[in-house]
Amino acid sequence: MMPNDNNQKSDRILRLLFKFRLNSEYIGNSKYLTGNALRHALSMKLDTSIGIFTKYSSVWQPNSCKDFFKIRLKREFLKPHFYFIYDKYKQKRARKYFFKPSHVTFDILNPQNNIIDSIKNNPLIQFGGGRNRGYGKADLVDWVWIDPYDLNYSEEATHITLVSPLLYIPRFVHKYSCRWDREIFWNNGEKNVLKIISPGQFFRLKNGRDVVRIAQKGILRKSLFGKFGYGEFFLTNWSNGGNKN
Repeated sequence: MMPNDNNQKSDRILRLLFKFRLNSEYIGNSKYLTGNALRHALSMKLDTSIGIFTKYSSVWQPNSCKDFFKIRLKREFLKPHFYFIYDKYKQKRARKYFFKPSHVTFDILNPQNNIIDSIKNNPLIQFGGGRNRGYGKADLVDWVWIDPYDLNYSEEATHITLVSPLLYIPRFVHKYSCRWDREIFWNNGEKNVLKIISPGQFFRLKNGRDVVRIAQKGILRKSLFGKFGYGEFFLTNWSNGGNKN
């Protein structure tokens, strides 16, 4: 179910799937890629989600909120590969590591119409650190346009679960002790350290809230720094011990 609001119908989502090149090694966070990673890789100002590592080799047109998050929740576990280098500054051997991901997916909100052509014309797309040394090379392999208001939404939910970090606890959930972390955030060449609510945590919804609109807020990342990937969440219904969204 979805609310009938013609003012909202302009929103659309472009889901991108990138495949890391054969034998391409990635250096960086093994849990997810920040939204800034895609902005830097494409040299575009985008309203983008965080990047989720996945073994899915294609994307599809989801028909429900639950189906929308299927690829976002089934993440690929990245195994570290260790190696040693000689640190000339410390005058000793140092252990380093890299990962070998399969695919990564991003959701872009309301991108420009010719974005696919722009990406295809980009000769080199790289994610993570060590890009000047050839790390993190990837290619666009699939994409799909999604209308978030055409999805089927459940009208019953008890909790939200964070897919990406949050900067504050929303008003529509009960506040209680949660796990905080710190994340480096680059903005116009400036390095900032943000205090974030770590993804994977859940919060109980307050009674009498518009569940459908809250679910759409989670998809559209209607939150502080949402255009950088923060504030993505999905809804679950645990009232009967189930796990529905």
